[in-house]
This record gives sequence, structure tokens and C-alpha cells, in this order.
Amino acid sequence: MLWSTQLLHLLLLTLLISPVGSEAQTATFGLENVHFPDGQVDFSAAACEPQASPPTDLQRMISTETSNYDVFLDSEAISFRPYGYFEYPFYVKPRITGQLSPRFCLFKVRVHDQGHFVDRIYDVSFFIEHSGRHENGLIGIPLYSTSAQPVLQVGPLSGPVKISMGATQIYLPTKNLSPNLPVEIKGITAVAENPSIWQLPPQAALTIRDHMLQPGQTLGGIQISLVPKFWHALGTSIYPTAPDRSQESIAVLVQYRTRGGIPKLESVVVPIRFAPAFTFWILFVLGTFALILVALLPLMRGLLSVFHKRRSVVLRIESSDGSEIRVEVKPQDEESIRRLLNTLAEKVGGRPK
Repeated sequence: MLWSTQLLHLLLLTLLISPVGSEAQTATFGLENVHFPDGQVDFSAAACEPQASPPTDLQRMISTETSNYDVFLDSEAISFRPYGYFEYPFYVKPRITGQLSPRFCLFKVRVHDQGHFVDRIYDVSFFIEHSGRHENGLIGIPLYSTSAQPVLQVGPLSGPVKISMGATQIYLPTKNLSPNLPVEIKGITAVAENPSIWQLPPQAALTIRDHMLQPGQTLGGIQISLVPKFWHALGTSIYPTAPDRSQESIAVLVQYRTRGGIPKLESVVVPIRFAPAFTFWILFVLGTFALILVALLPLMRGLLSVFHKRRSVVLRIESSDGSEIRVEVKPQDEESIRRLLNTLAEKVGGRPK
């Protein structure tokens, strides 16, 4: 008797909910494939998964409408599946008069990309088939590429970047190539080709507010701080190379993604030339000359001392009787010689010659 009562309740419940469930399950949602000059996006139609309500706030979703339906895309819930496709969660709500909370249908649309197009928002045509009715609409949704096609451009650089021997900051121009999707920079790493040249490893930092680059925006947003070792850099700069050749290089790796897209990596190699300032070279030459003089000063003093010791003066003094006196002396200066001559002349009664 108890088993018969439970079976009766189950049959009544099935009769009450089966029309709504079966009707919802017959609903189909699909989008037309999109073709670009450099790629395409293919959509697979999806069947309805009945939902009591969307899991998040409708106000932040991408939305549009048709005559009988409201269509929503939860762009923040777009996911890349392990099998190589994106899954887009679309919610469709029928406009039924007199019901406060009409049922939602969740359509998990599979999206496959091909080619090398840049991530963007694009107006895509869609259709809804339900209970023999067919309606079309248009919705602007983000389309993402899984290829290596960059969405972020760092550079380009026209040639080697000249830096001084001291602490230096260089700025790399950074551009968002997407026409209508922002790019978020997740991280930056700078690596030197020859770490022994630098006092500190190269430091990379962002000067972009919120780490977000708006569509089509170009900024000098990546700052690289460099502190070379003076003598290593000087030795490298003296080595002769062509003006367009680098003497060192810094590899910069940028991790980024478009909003909702897959993480990507952009790399650029920054060629470096050490270029001391003109005033530095003047000071360097003067300093080198001063060091040479200081090193030679003891030797010069020795030579002067020997010169003074070997220098002698022969004095010829003629007396009053016509005789001549010859005296060899080693005075230090002309004044001493003059005094000595006058003194000797007075003693012999003669005059100096």
C-alpha cells in the first residue's frame, strides 16, 4: 500500500513537470560562423539546460533581445576547455506575460577558432528555435584566437639603445593591437645576456595604470632599470664595433591576456650600447694624465737632483797685477753666483770675468 502511494505521487509529479521540461529541452541556440581575412570562428549549436536563474548578476552580462527572448552572455565565465575549444555560456529568457520569474535556458556553445586573427569584439548573428518558432538576432561578443598571433606589441626599436655608465632607465613603447578589447599585463621579466656586466639584475616595471592597456592604445609603459658595473661597461664600450651593433642585450618577456582570452607571451630583445658622455671622456683623459704625473714625480725629482749636483760654474778672476785666478764652484742659482763673484773680487782686488 505504501509503495503504491509513492508510485502515484511520482506519476503526478512527472505529469506536472514534463511539459515544461520537454519543451525547454527542444529549444536550440546557435550562432553563424564568422570569417576574417586571416582566420575564422565556428560555433556549435547547443541544447537548453533549464536553469532557475543565472548564477550571476544580469546587469554585468553582454545582452541583447529579440521579439520574444532576452539573451545574455556571461563573458567572465567564458572558459578554454582542454579539448581545444572555448565554451561560451549563453542564457536565454522567454518573455512570458504574467510570470515574475520565467525559466532560463543555459546554452553552452562550443567555439572553435582557426587562423591568426587578433582578439576582438564582433557582432555575430544568432538564432533561437523553440516550439516551432524561429527568431534571429545580433549580439556583440568577444572572439579569441588560440594561435601565437600577438595582441600586444612591444617596440619596435630602430637600433641599439645607448645608455651611460651609471644607473639608467629605458622605456619600451607598448601597443594594444586589439581594436576593441583591453589587454591586461600580468607580469614582466627582464634577463641580461651577460649578467657579469651589471651590478644588479635588470629590473622591469609597469607604468600603466591598473596594468590595463585600452584598445588601440600606445604607451611607453614598460620601464627597464639598468645599473652597469663601471669598469666592465667601460671595457665593453672601448671594444670597437659597428655603430649599429649591440654590445649587450636585454631580453624582456611580457605575460598578458585580453579580457576573457587565453594567457599569451610576448618577447623582445633590447640591444644595448654603452655610450659614455663627452664630459666623462674629458675627465677620464685629465684624470689619466694626472695619475701619470703623480707616478712620474719621484723620478723627475731624482733627475733634477742629479742635474743640480753635476752642475758647476768656473769663475775666472783677474787680479790687479794681471794674474788670473780660476775657481770651480757649484752654486744653486744666479744670485748666489753674483754674490760669490763680488766677494772674491774684493779679496783679490780684481774684477770678475
